[in-house]
Amino acid sequence: MPFFTSSAEAATAVATGPYSWKDPHGITHESAYIKIGDTIVYCIDPDKPAPYGGHSYKTPKRQYDDGVKAILYYGFGGDGNEIGKTMTDMVKTYVALNNWLDGKRDQRTYSNQDAEVWKLIQHAKKGDAPSYQVSFSKTKVGSSVSGDQQKSETIKLNGKGTATLTVPSKVTIHVIGGKTQKGGHITIHDGQSFYFTAPLDYGSDYDTGNVNGEIRQLASLLYLPNTSSYQRLMSSTFVVDPVVAAGFTVHFEKRQKQITVVHKDKYEGTVLKKVKESKNIGTNYSYSPEKKIVKDGKTYVPVKTEKKTGKLGNKDITITFEYALQRKITVLHKDNRDHTLIKKQVYTKKRGDTYSYGPLTNLKKNNYTYRPVSDKKVTGTVGKDDVTITIYYDVPLIKTSLDKLQIYTAPAADGLPVKVYLSKTNIYKNDTKGMTTAKINVSLYDGKQLLSKKTYTAQSLPKNVNFTVPAKNLKVNANKLYTVKLEGFNENDVDVPDKAKELSTKGYTSSEDKVSVSMKVVVKNQGSVKRVVMTEVTPTTAMKSYFETMTYQGQLLPKRKTGYGSEQNLAFIYENMLQKDDDDIKFDFKVPEELMDTYLNYSVKDGKAIFPMDVAASKKSSTADNLIREMSFVFPHVNVEKETGSLFTDQQVKAKDKRLKNAVRDGGNKFYTPIWAELGSYDVSYTSSKVGVNKVTIELKDKLTLFAYMYGHMNSETKDQDEIMLTPINADDPFPNGTPDGWSQSDINWLKK
Repeated sequence: MPFFTSSAEAATAVATGPYSWKDPHGITHESAYIKIGDTIVYCIDPDKPAPYGGHSYKTPKRQYDDGVKAILYYGFGGDGNEIGKTMTDMVKTYVALNNWLDGKRDQRTYSNQDAEVWKLIQHAKKGDAPSYQVSFSKTKVGSSVSGDQQKSETIKLNGKGTATLTVPSKVTIHVIGGKTQKGGHITIHDGQSFYFTAPLDYGSDYDTGNVNGEIRQLASLLYLPNTSSYQRLMSSTFVVDPVVAAGFTVHFEKRQKQITVVHKDKYEGTVLKKVKESKNIGTNYSYSPEKKIVKDGKTYVPVKTEKKTGKLGNKDITITFEYALQRKITVLHKDNRDHTLIKKQVYTKKRGDTYSYGPLTNLKKNNYTYRPVSDKKVTGTVGKDDVTITIYYDVPLIKTSLDKLQIYTAPAADGLPVKVYLSKTNIYKNDTKGMTTAKINVSLYDGKQLLSKKTYTAQSLPKNVNFTVPAKNLKVNANKLYTVKLEGFNENDVDVPDKAKELSTKGYTSSEDKVSVSMKVVVKNQGSVKRVVMTEVTPTTAMKSYFETMTYQGQLLPKRKTGYGSEQNLAFIYENMLQKDDDDIKFDFKVPEELMDTYLNYSVKDGKAIFPMDVAASKKSSTADNLIREMSFVFPHVNVEKETGSLFTDQQVKAKDKRLKNAVRDGGNKFYTPIWAELGSYDVSYTSSKVGVNKVTIELKDKLTLFAYMYGHMNSETKDQDEIMLTPINADDPFPNGTPDGWSQSDINWLKK
């Protein structure tokens, strides 16, 4: 609904339609839909023509008929429309307006029998269109103490409309039957009552100022046509009247009183201390005497310790506590070992009072709680002089623990090395009394049997202790659990955590065994041997074993004809988790004695010729967890004498063996069988030296098969497989049937020699 000032200008009315409606008795009522600008207007001269096509109207005149305003407000197009928004509802509003103006205000008029028309007539009778002008029931508002706050009088918003208040941040508004809000903007509706609260120490008046701003007044406007032949028109709208101020002021004031607390000498009456404090009226207060007051070098304590409590009224009050002069008792807590002062306590008592002081249980030296040398209390009566009491304490001289126990693998005949790692922390200086006399034993046990014991003082205890498990207690390739203990000490002198008083781990003797494997097995998959070289345990970890590992792989010897050589490339890897190397690993090739060529001088034992294999490669490397030695072994290098085919070692050639008549040529790293060896299958093996800490011997077994001869002979059973067949010839005429292809005259001359 548009606003107009009292000096609204003339306007042009435009009509559309007409639109009709039949009342309950079938009578048709008709009206145009007319607007002046955005305002819906109604004709009140139904017998005259509507302004179809537009017609100018004079400046409207304000009408204050409350019935007309009510119909226009609650009817079609009004701000309070209650009947509907169709053109039928527009016609009904037109009918109700004209019935009212014509004095037809009961239901003897047929059209008033319609529910919507009658509703508008009822509103007209009540004249209940809103007036939109507000005021407050009070303009000067007082406040009083209510509980722990100030509370204002209750205010009511009168009139029809709303008012927006801006409330201070420390003030709270309470709308009765509505919301409660502290500070900020809030809208109050007509008819609502409300009040304000503020803290007791709040002392500023709250002045709303004018909250009305502009007064909006709903009025009906009558439009008169410039030509009397057209209908007069009527509408409702808001017009602006001069401002009528509306607001109020709430008075608040600080509500506090003063409390004076006086501390005085009971006997002299002198004031020792005075404190003043302001508190809110109605506040509960509670004051206690101070533990002590020192004035002019003298110490005073309260005669009574009870609190004084109450509720503050409308008057200032004074609270008095009485004190008395006391004597001083000093308790010195000292370390009995180095006589340092641990703690000093000073107490005050009245002369003639008894006292009793014992050792404290919460005194600390680093992480240790002091132990009193005596638990007896010191008692007495205060005299004219101050009293000094000394109580003595101590803690252990050192803290020690078993940090790690290691037992290393070794041959049973040598005994097992045992390494003990200790931690040691001096709690006192090294020259403190008792450091050279407090004893502790480090002991090695086999079960309950004591094997060895070493005694130290708190001062001399080292961080590493070594033992050896005696050989007489050991067997080859065995393991047993051994224990190291810290014992024989006074717990007041030496602190050993319970979990670090003893450690147990296994000790292994060297296995000193032989591992025999068929070469057939390790040709496809590497062979491996794993043995313990050391065990280790700590207070926080389980026993851990460290190992040495031997890995090996080789090739099967091929079937051969006599006199021919075979090669071997035996791969061997040694790994040690203690980073300990074995760089003296050897392998021997063992064959039946009859398979060693005539002039070779290798040693023979139990019918086996022992060929020491050459090391073709040896490389050492390390990882975070292992030392690794990678090796490869080949047959020993051999030299072949020209013309005779005899075999000699490098050492024999170097020593100029007297049986060596001709030059030699390189026979490589091969094993050659004698030319006239017996055919058959022979057992051979590759046997290592004693490897690693465990002295393990690796034996790889193989077969050497000779299936034919290099030189066939008349008695050979393998003539079809023998390499060379020998035939007797006449030296004077080697080839009576003609010289074969490929033979030169020099070859023939050689045969004739």
